[in-house]
Amino acid sequence: MFGKLRNSGFSLTEVLMAAGILAIGFVFIAGMFPVGVKLTALAAEQTIAPIAVDEAIAKIKLYADPNFVGALWQAQLRSGSAYIDFSDLMLQRGFPIDQDEFTYPSADIRPELKKYHWSALCRRIGLRDVHVIVFVSRKAGAGARYRYYDQFNAFHNDGRWPVPVKMVVGVGDDERRLIIGTQDQRSYISTGSTIVDDATGRVYRVLKRRLDNDNIVFKLDRKLEGYVAPPANVSVWVVPPAVGSGRNPCVRVDPTHTIRF
Repeated sequence: MFGKLRNSGFSLTEVLMAAGILAIGFVFIAGMFPVGVKLTALAAEQTIAPIAVDEAIAKIKLYADPNFVGALWQAQLRSGSAYIDFSDLMLQRGFPIDQDEFTYPSADIRPELKKYHWSALCRRIGLRDVHVIVFVSRKAGAGARYRYYDQFNAFHNDGRWPVPVKMVVGVGDDERRLIIGTQDQRSYISTGSTIVDDATGRVYRVLKRRLDNDNIVFKLDRKLEGYVAPPANVSVWVVPPAVGSGRNPCVRVDPTHTIRF
């Protein structure tokens, strides 16, 4: 006598467990996707930045004439600044350079929009030698506007590209803290910003930002070198975020190049 055929399948509990595991997997994937996009973008920036630096050095050598070093020295004396913006100096000398030459890639890539821009700070350190610090920055969007400060005409304005600006800050008691009391410049430096000391050319990174007695205080990754009696005021260079934004646009600061003319 044959037994009856028995029906077999998944129970309701098993189906619900499988659906729950599947849902957890989808949530995990959805959470990892933005992280992957962010890491990919950071990797692309770290690849592009050194290439943009090399292009900047090549263009400075191309556009700077034999009288550049003398003009740079005069500009340093006249402005009281150890470092002079390369673009500002060329403009002041009557040799303006098209702003597209400071973008990366410098070739025409329309209809795509260019995102990267380089700036250079120059300092005469010998009869023929110039120390160059290159900033590479990324534009937040097509309509973004950035603070711009002309060293020779002494005015603030909004420009199309992120560039380093010079500002005065106070030094705290332990020489690792910077203090900003100027209201309109409080947003220039944020956590993660990279700054350059105008007096020494040394590069520092901002680790933390906090409010203290109506002042903004920033903690650096190490002590400022060359200052032994704080509090004092120092001049630093930083690339401010876009107007109305808090995102740090600076991708790389390279202080390792010296050009002999």
